[in-house]
Amino acid sequence: MAEAEVEEFARRGLVDDERFARAWVQSRLRHRPRSAALIRLELLRKGVTSEIARKVLREEVSSETEGTMARRLARRRVAAYRGDDRESARRKLAAYLARRGFSYSIISAALAEVFKEDELPDDQEDVS
Repeated sequence: MAEAEVEEFARRGLVDDERFARAWVQSRLRHRPRSAALIRLELLRKGVTSEIARKVLREEVSSETEGTMARRLARRRVAAYRGDDRESARRKLAAYLARRGFSYSIISAALAEVFKEDELPDDQEDVS
């Protein structure tokens, strides 16, 4: 009986895993940024097939998009570490981004951008 109802809902377009997956990804990108890998796991846990998750993520999330999200999160989060020494702040920010599923290369680029304004070459000292 329930199977027939689900089939009827699907026929009417009320059950559409791809549409759900697309909405979920777009919501995550806007409101709770995560890496594509983490979003994929969320979709799988919600019952979306691997094929649909892969297709939607390929269409909606690029490595450029992930980099932009990581940089935006890093810029927003770095303020929480203002009282920490620079190395501690970098470690904490890297861990924060890693928990959101971003790759080492994306995290590294985000940290480089966030901390670039106060970086000096190793052999230079601030003499001002």
